Amino acid sequence: MQPFWQWLAEVDAQNDVVEWARPYEADLPKLWRECPRGDWLLAIAARLGAERNALVSAACRCARLSLAHLPEDEGRPEDGLEAAEAWSTGEGDAEACGEHKDAISQALDEAADPATGAAIIASMSALDAIDDPDAAANAASFAIQAAVLDAGDCAMMEAMRFAQRRSAQLVREAISADDIDALWPQERA
Repeated sequence: MQPFWQWLAEVDAQNDVVEWARPYEADLPKLWRECPRGDWLLAIAARLGAERNALVSAACRCARLSLAHLPEDEGRPEDGLEAAEAWSTGEGDAEACGEHKDAISQALDEAADPATGAAIIASMSALDAIDDPDAAANAASFAIQAAVLDAGDCAMMEAMRFAQRRSAQLVREAISADDIDALWPQERA
């Protein structure tokens, strides 16, 4: 069986992900359990063709990390996440999500600082994942960026590591190692 890291390179995954995955060879469940970054997990799941509702759910969970970096009176990103979460469970529709994307775009135009902007983009990315699975990884990436931008200089690296670890945990809660392992043989068939 082809090593998973080699397949990642073939599908143009970022070099840091490919190099990190190299020691795992074909042990995808172990790689999934040990990956320290939610954005990497979401990118892998999207490339393997994970169920869209699971991707959107995981992206929403990651984007929720960024809500703490919004002003208290800014509710549009959270409202958008609630719409995307409803879509992911079959209780909402894409049209309602589109309306929330318009409101979130307005919030981004009004963002007063980079951390707020990154948090808003994290929510937008979760909504975008409904139509574009590759957007899911951006929900985690921008949630991490919001944490870093909102941290003081001395806490910046720890804020980044914490957000990366927490986003990975949230992705694994929405998409299991067994789910990913089941997709791998399908992708390589």
